[in-house]
Amino acid sequence: MAPLLTLDALLFHMIGGQMKRFAKARKDLLVAVNEIVRHMFDEIDYILEGKNAERFATLYSHGSSGVNSEASTSIKVPKVYWNYTCKTILTLEWIDGIKLTDAERISKANLNRKRMIDEGLYCSLRQLLEEGFFHADPHPGNLVATEGGSLAYFDFGMMGDIPRHYRVGLIQMLVHYVNRDSLGLANDFHSLGFVPEGTDLLAVADALRFSFGDVRRQSNDFQGVMNHLYDVMYEFSFSLPPDYALVIRALGSLEGTAKALDPEFKVIESAYPFVIGRLLADPSPDMRKILRELLICDDGSIRWNRLESYI
Repeated sequence: MAPLLTLDALLFHMIGGQMKRFAKARKDLLVAVNEIVRHMFDEIDYILEGKNAERFATLYSHGSSGVNSEASTSIKVPKVYWNYTCKTILTLEWIDGIKLTDAERISKANLNRKRMIDEGLYCSLRQLLEEGFFHADPHPGNLVATEGGSLAYFDFGMMGDIPRHYRVGLIQMLVHYVNRDSLGLANDFHSLGFVPEGTDLLAVADALRFSFGDVRRQSNDFQGVMNHLYDVMYEFSFSLPPDYALVIRALGSLEGTAKALDPEFKVIESAYPFVIGRLLADPSPDMRKILRELLICDDGSIRWNRLESYI
């Protein structure tokens, strides 16, 4: 497998190099290609995947900091059998489950679809915004529902690690998006290093404001939001850090998985209550600043409708 992946990696790199010769190609194309290649090799290292599975399981073990027993028991992670595992073989506990796309079996098992969606959303947001270690590929093939109503995760080859300042930045961007604060969002992109130094942030804000006009009419569907933002990112030569590229992948996969249970599910809209809870529970100055931006207008008045909706 490794020799074939090495050849694929070389071909990817050559194609990326050729595409950079075109004037409109993304400047960070090779960075993205190299990140894809890195994860390709990670996913065939089963020692690493086993360690990822165990680290992921600790997020939901009984007595873990910040995890209640109900949340702990609602998430299942297969046990790794290290005596039968090596770099090329991964032996895991067998977990019986129902595919989330199998609507008939889920109905027959009398499983609560909304509860499963809420648990999956809470699980993913907690990974992204609190722990910083997250499953980057929660598509329907990597999640099953047990007959007891738990969600079981599989495939820990593609995991992400994001430091605290990126997690705070993710919350900040969400708040500015909710408020349709285009200049605040442009400043977020700059402070996180998404846009090159010297970029006209007012021009970025204007482009975002135009994008918001379209997105408002199309609600908060994650893929719809990203499709509009991609146009702005392309125009101003954004360069996403690899960690954030995985965050986008994870959120997109999460929304797609949830839509298998509820076609009307929208991850951004559904994430608001969790983010509010996170802001209220964290006394750090940066979180308090974000909370103020979310609930208080520039003139000092309180956004009562928004406050009421989150209480």
